Amino acid sequence: MTTLHVNPDTLDAQAGKVDEAAADLESVSYPAAPDVGRSTSSVSTAISRLSSKASGAASSARSTASSLRRAATSFRNTDASVASSTPGGSHEHS
Repeated sequence: MTTLHVNPDTLDAQAGKVDEAAADLESVSYPAAPDVGRSTSSVSTAISRLSSKASGAASSARSTASSLRRAATSFRNTDASVASSTPGGSHEHS
């Protein structure tokens, strides 16, 4: 039989790191496109796309962090449920 050990505290800690990465992405400011002659429109489009991609990445990171926290809660709840239904009562993680 294979045993799977999941440490919910580790999941929560990783969620915090992912949230930090999202915050870093959200804090980036994008300059107005510089006047580079005929290329101004292309540079403006590139900056706009970069901003949009960074915003999307930040949103995905926030979603991932939330999923990690939900998984941690689920593991804690399942562990508590199993422990309470096991003869001998509950148990603690070490």
